[in-house]
Amino acid sequence: MALACAFPSTRVRADQVQVGDQTYTGAEVLSFEEGRIRFRTEAGGYRTAPLEDVQLMLIDHGRGFADFNDAERYAATGEPIKALVRYRRAQRGLPGFWQDILLLRVLRAADRAGRIDEAAEALVRALEQPELQATALALMPRVPQDSVRSRLDDAVRQLTVAIEKSDDDAARAVMELLRFEVLRAADPQAAAKRAVAAAEVFIPESMRTDRLYAMVVDALDVLVGDRGGQEFLPLLDRHIRDCPEGVLPDLLLLKGRVQLRTATTREDAIRASWPYLRVAIHMPDDPRAAEGLLGAAAALEKIGSTDKAIELLTRCVENENATSQVRARAEQIRARLQGSTSRGKANG
Repeated sequence: MALACAFPSTRVRADQVQVGDQTYTGAEVLSFEEGRIRFRTEAGGYRTAPLEDVQLMLIDHGRGFADFNDAERYAATGEPIKALVRYRRAQRGLPGFWQDILLLRVLRAADRAGRIDEAAEALVRALEQPELQATALALMPRVPQDSVRSRLDDAVRQLTVAIEKSDDDAARAVMELLRFEVLRAADPQAAAKRAVAAAEVFIPESMRTDRLYAMVVDALDVLVGDRGGQEFLPLLDRHIRDCPEGVLPDLLLLKGRVQLRTATTREDAIRASWPYLRVAIHMPDDPRAAEGLLGAAAALEKIGSTDKAIELLTRCVENENATSQVRARAEQIRARLQGSTSRGKANG
């Protein structure tokens, strides 16, 4: 009865499909292939859309779709746990391609509900099917920092078993990265032990998303933070070559950090400034450009080019996209360098 009150009309007249802000009434969903649904519009035309872009589907194919339709409504109104329950009910009976759609809808709902264990299970199952991998990546779950330990541990267990069983290198790479992210929330020490494996994954070109590469950056950040040696530069260079544009600044900043930390000569320090300046010069509107200026200033200070370092720090402070933390750090270092310069001139 409560459900009837929440959704007064459970009977759908023809299918309804909402893609982004566009709603198609009087439609008919025909198929699902390569991550895209295909449907006929009321006017008789045909449309396709990636499943991750489909906000809502209400299907008029009889009583068997009642749970699916209720799940879609709950998902659309921000009640993912209720949606998850009904998607799972629908999995018991819906035929054909609807099983693939339901698996991906379960993945989305579990992620939104913060149930990383259930999301990991659905992701593993989706990755087992090459035709679903692209959509699974688009729905890549995030690890809730407030998740209960038992859910985190269960997710790690499922991913570990799946990694050991899988002979699909691309799927293994995705699962390795997600396992690392879950371990970071569950057990940072265990995550540090897996950081090398996560950082060394090879991601096929078709799967190089910002989300996946952000996880690579996290793994590299752990390695650089712990050891920060030159031995990681070839790995950084590979990922810099292959990564999407959205992640490139993070990798360049990491490279600059490694080179600056290990610089022993003037030439080493100058080389360390290059990746920092690449971010600052070639990505001026990116908030990370200010971090590039800050890093390059540190490299110039190291070789004694104090005036040029102050100039870069001033540009960093004046960068309207700089974070408050980066701006404050730049102001602090600039004040120190200016004070040192003033004392030197006074003494001279």
